[in-house]
Amino acid sequence: MRLGVGLGLGVGGIHTIPIEAFVFAGDSITGGQGVSPTMPDMACVPWGITPQNIGVSNHTLTQIAADIAAADVPEGRAIVVIGGGINDLAAGETSSPVMLTRFGTCVTAARARFPGCAIAICTILPSTLVTGDQETCRTTTNAALPGAFPGVTIIPAAAVAQLAVHSGTYYGDQTHPNMLGREYYCYCVYETLRAAGIPGLPVPAAPLAHVRDIPDVICEIGADSGITDSSGVTSWLDETANDHDFVPIGLSTTRPAYNADDGDGYPSVQFDGSSDGLVFEYSTHPSSQKIDTGAAYTVVVMFRADATGDGELSAFSGTVFEGRSFLRCNTTTITNLVQDDGGHQSEHGGKTFAADVWHTVHQHHNGSGTFRLGLNSETPTGAGPVASWGASTSIRFALGVWLANAGPIAPRDVRIRALALVKGREATALELWLIRHYWRRVRFPA
Repeated sequence: MRLGVGLGLGVGGIHTIPIEAFVFAGDSITGGQGVSPTMPDMACVPWGITPQNIGVSNHTLTQIAADIAAADVPEGRAIVVIGGGINDLAAGETSSPVMLTRFGTCVTAARARFPGCAIAICTILPSTLVTGDQETCRTTTNAALPGAFPGVTIIPAAAVAQLAVHSGTYYGDQTHPNMLGREYYCYCVYETLRAAGIPGLPVPAAPLAHVRDIPDVICEIGADSGITDSSGVTSWLDETANDHDFVPIGLSTTRPAYNADDGDGYPSVQFDGSSDGLVFEYSTHPSSQKIDTGAAYTVVVMFRADATGDGELSAFSGTVFEGRSFLRCNTTTITNLVQDDGGHQSEHGGKTFAADVWHTVHQHHNGSGTFRLGLNSETPTGAGPVASWGASTSIRFALGVWLANAGPIAPRDVRIRALALVKGREATALELWLIRHYWRRVRFPA
């Protein structure tokens, strides 16, 4: 999506001094709400600059201006990202000129506190608490912001229109975006700043052309490519040169369904959780492309699941008890179920997800029996090392039901849209960000 933006130059003309800090000023939407990550945590990942978050819950624009003026931030050229206004509207403000004046106070404070800074203003996000004249004021103010402050970059309202359209998907409550909403909005911040070409801003990682462009990705699949559908999916081709193609095998006695349009204009592969499954075997590949269960790896899956049942999303395993790990969906929680070479199981992760919404889950193994799990933009957490974790080179990687020693887990309806597998190491935070960005904003945009 191409965003219309202004060029943030500050008051000192064009600068070539490097940007040294991102300062995020705002209210609780900026500062974070509950267990959701803060906006800066996600928006700054691709830039490699530590964010300075001075967002304060319930603050109005006037208070945000005071926060900026008093900011205890190390000296250096900065980008100041201003997000606020919702508390002004919730308090009853209905005048767009007044709102613009208050935004101007924030801009003035930023220029005084951080001479030569670049400034960006986030348009005011929708809230079900803001209705009637206040909602009219919100939309009118957003429409006026791009022309109100020369030299200030505006994160345009059009970029975040989906937040209003799919409020149940992207909002955690009446005002605050949930994790998906925050991630979506931070993509908009990233794309706007990147397109603005602000002098001194580090050149960020560009959106990927393909996930397989990341080093050590040995398998990439997407539901819009490489699928043979003959009364169900008979093969799903690997897009790398490694030919890790997925086919039915073992207890996968029926084929998953191919949905050419899963309700949002993009395809998916749907597993019934009972007998549908696809597997690729390592035994048919050269040793350079094998991963034994004692090796480090990261698997990233874009999935959507309903709210009932208990079943496998994917599995990494040997033939009997030779070290295996499963991504397991249980109602609205996804966990990492690990089974050591003695058949003992441990379960951790416990990432709660919204049903019937697309998510990305990333599972990591450090090569020494410690596993971590992350959902969407979460920092992965986990447990380990797993006792008696065994290595096996006779392993399979499966989607849906797989030929396991104890048989398949109970039925579960799950759809998969994309998968990437990194061999020999854990993927970095930047690589995970780029993969999510590519899937959500390039290949399967909302």
